Amino acid sequence: TLVGHEPDNQVRESWFAPYATISGDECLGYATARARALEGAAMLFVKDAKELKFVRWNRAEEEALDIDRSAANGRSDYDIFPEEQANFFVAKDRAVLEGGRMVEIPEEAIQTAHRGLRYLHTIKVPVLGADGTPKYLVGISEDITERKLAQEELARAREQEVEIGFKIQQTLLLDQPPRDVRGVRVAALTIPSQRIDGDFYDFFKHRDECLDVIVGDVMGKGIPAALLGAATKSHFLQALSRLISLASPGTLPEPKDIVTMAHSEVARQLI
Repeated sequence: TLVGHEPDNQVRESWFAPYATISGDECLGYATARARALEGAAMLFVKDAKELKFVRWNRAEEEALDIDRSAANGRSDYDIFPEEQANFFVAKDRAVLEGGRMVEIPEEAIQTAHRGLRYLHTIKVPVLGADGTPKYLVGISEDITERKLAQEELARAREQEVEIGFKIQQTLLLDQPPRDVRGVRVAALTIPSQRIDGDFYDFFKHRDECLDVIVGDVMGKGIPAALLGAATKSHFLQALSRLISLASPGTLPEPKDIVTMAHSEVARQLI
């Protein structure tokens, strides 16, 4: 449960509870036992509180960083990681020790020898000695690199979807107002609440004194709404063209007839 994607506070507190109730030396043994129990499951380390040097390092930590645990013991973050990363780790360690309570770090970057840059979700807790001062710092980390990359890929895909929908709206749904209608100045503006929607408008100049305007307000947002708007607009254009061809010379179809025919076709395809 501890190494699940989103361990809750109760799980964290129950796992770390023994550290708050046993002595520093007992804690070291307890941490070692937990580290062995978690071999291959989570990265676990123990540092001494005074110099922040590693005193325990489990196999998962060893494999993740490609550093043998025997080589890590007795070394500090500055002996293992780039200075900028070491500064970050040490600052968090000091905050845990000075605050005297567990601290959760949702995301921290760590440079590994052969696996490149990895991202960890880390929990750190201070362990007090008999005199009440911190003696050890225990930490457990979960590698969240794959999850983070998947989330970033999903975000890029969503952004690409937004861009496609925006282009659909700009090219298929929104026409330019005519500028040659005598005695009339025509302008149009639509501002989607979420960058994309299916709203559309179009203009049809029949004679110098006659201008039809079609405005569509489509419910919903995103690409589905944009596609629905494009289909609806297409049916309006088809209905208008067909009714004009059937109308008597010099006459234009009534708006109600255009809407009725367009609605009939849309409903036939969607329902």
